[in-house]
Amino acid sequence: MDKKRHYVVVIKETGKSGLLITEYIGFITPEKVAEFFGLGQSDVEWYEIEERASPDC
Repeated sequence: MDKKRHYVVVIKETGKSGLLITEYIGFITPEKVAEFFGLGQSDVEWYEIEERASPDC
């Protein structure tokens, strides 16, 4: 079984002044996290995905 991973995702949506911050814990790659959250869509100006260490992961 793959290692469980904890990601923090920061998203800047086009036309919005603030940032959206969310988290994902699971067994997928950062590329799949981007796909899961739809980060390739035209309403996303930019995004960052950071993997965090977590004791339960």
